[in-house]
Amino acid sequence: MNGGMTSAAIALPIIVSESGDVIVFASIEAAERGLESIDVENGIYDLYDATGLRLEALPGINKVSIRRMSPERYCADEVRTILCAYLRWVEPGEKWFLAATLEELVAYMYAHYRLDS
Repeated sequence: MNGGMTSAAIALPIIVSESGDVIVFASIEAAERGLESIDVENGIYDLYDATGLRLEALPGINKVSIRRMSPERYCADEVRTILCAYLRWVEPGEKWFLAATLEELVAYMYAHYRLDS
């Protein structure tokens, strides 16, 4: 279940920011399984799709649901900043990502840091 939205409406992967840490989920379902309801309730996570569309996580009894926020908010620059800060932390000494586009950063994160389940 993905909050009533179809996967086509959300560009994969799902990017989750948690206090400077970044988790990249290969699918909506993987993100829904990987996020904890209590942390969603406490507002720990910021969620985005691959284009920077802000997503909303809703806590449930057994699982979190993810959907597009209403009204829609695109935060591509914010996501790019989050990904660059994360890469600066996990790959010290590397600087290539500072000039990378959001699309390039998302592709790199997907290839190297994604969670499939």
